[in-house]
Amino acid sequence: MGMPKMDYEAIEDLQTEGASKELAQAIVRYVHEKQTHLATKADLSELRTELVETRESLRTEMVALEMRLNEKMTAIQTKLIIWLIGTAIGIVALVATIFQWMK
Repeated sequence: MGMPKMDYEAIEDLQTEGASKELAQAIVRYVHEKQTHLATKADLSELRTELVETRESLRTEMVALEMRLNEKMTAIQTKLIIWLIGTAIGIVALVATIFQWMK
């Protein structure tokens, strides 16, 4: 397999600037190896798609959680109203009884 033209030109440029052939080849090899770890536009596009999907999934989950929370809060409010009415009736009955004893 031949050396890519860009690599060959880079080696020539480094040699022109005074690097030995071995050093120039090592530098080009090193840069090439490091470039394989860089994200490509396709990688970023895939990541962006995954992020959008995750965001939509989280929004859906949050809506479901909000609905469940609202249902539970409504149930608690209903129980509180029942307790308040019961307590009010009990207080009225207690006050009425106290007035009856006072007569």
